[in-house]
Amino acid sequence: MQNKRGQVTIFIIIAIVLVAVVAVFLLFRNNIINFSKVPESLQPAYRYYLSCVEQEALSGINTMNSQGGYLELPELEMGSVYMPFSSQLNFLGTKIPYWEYVSGSNIIQQQVPSKSLMQEQLGEFVESKISNCDFSDYLSQGFEIEMGDA
Repeated sequence: MQNKRGQVTIFIIIAIVLVAVVAVFLLFRNNIINFSKVPESLQPAYRYYLSCVEQEALSGINTMNSQGGYLELPELEMGSVYMPFSSQLNFLGTKIPYWEYVSGSNIIQQQVPSKSLMQEQLGEFVESKISNCDFSDYLSQGFEIEMGDA
């Protein structure tokens, strides 16, 4: 009987410690999580920057959508005399790569873009376009903005 009391005591101590840890986390979660909160005076410029990043990302996503998941198209592979098809479709001036096609040597090829490739291409696209964000309104309001690497 004495042994069971010891086991119950250990579980009660563990429960008290867990409740204390949860209570401390709930009390201090704003200080723990929001360590890089943007000051209120910079909120307008910060919101503009986020919306600019979002617009550029949506632009890249729309381009990927119309080009079969690619921003940078894979290399064009022409067909042969017997199989006059290529690895891309030219639809009204927009090149759309086939995900599966028959190569000139009559071999079935696949070029389905992976999720990581699409993320990488979109990241590079946004990084190259983010410098187009126009902060002139904020500069005229007295903000000091330094443009660095994206």
